[in-house]
Amino acid sequence: MGEIHSELYLANSWHLLCDREIAELAERGMITPFVSRQVRQNNDSVSCMERILSYGLGPCGYDVRLGTSFKGDHKDTTILDPKQPPAQHYCFDATEGVVVAPGTMLSGVTVETFTMPNDVQGLCIGKSSYTRIGLLTQFTGIEPGFRGTLTVQMFNVTPHHIYVYPGEGILQVLFWRCPAPTRPYAGYFQGQRGVVVGVDDNGLREEEHDGRE
Repeated sequence: MGEIHSELYLANSWHLLCDREIAELAERGMITPFVSRQVRQNNDSVSCMERILSYGLGPCGYDVRLGTSFKGDHKDTTILDPKQPPAQHYCFDATEGVVVAPGTMLSGVTVETFTMPNDVQGLCIGKSSYTRIGLLTQFTGIEPGFRGTLTVQMFNVTPHHIYVYPGEGILQVLFWRCPAPTRPYAGYFQGQRGVVVGVDDNGLREEEHDGRE
């Protein structure tokens, strides 16, 4: 796919994108798959049991879904280094609710793949439904030019077990139009797919887990 450029509201150097602007860019490949509305229920049911954690296009953002592949550190890992991620993880797939144990971190992946325009910056923030019960997700950017799925870090700060739900909302992404940088993103995580937890000290991306051993 060729480069995607936003030509919306060129009079402004920076501005937060609204729903119609996000939808226009998504139609040109920025978000795949793209859901053009907020989905809050399965099968349009009004039953509380059928309600889901919302995903899809919002007024000024897009709620992404949690995928079905997960990765966690082994409990005997005592020292963590971002330059040398643990050599071994336990990996698993799940389509139903997954438990994040108290005081632990679990990594997942988004259903959506992003192809960021060279003049759009994304910012991931946690959904309030999870934050209110003590599950924190990363606060991180999606740089102009990035291509790939997003790895989702989930940390349970409570003394209780917390469920997360594959196929339902996990993060909200906000998008800003910005002047195109001289060098769009071309880092270690370009083109990533599946759960990617770090780079080793040689600058190589750790092996990805996409549900296949």
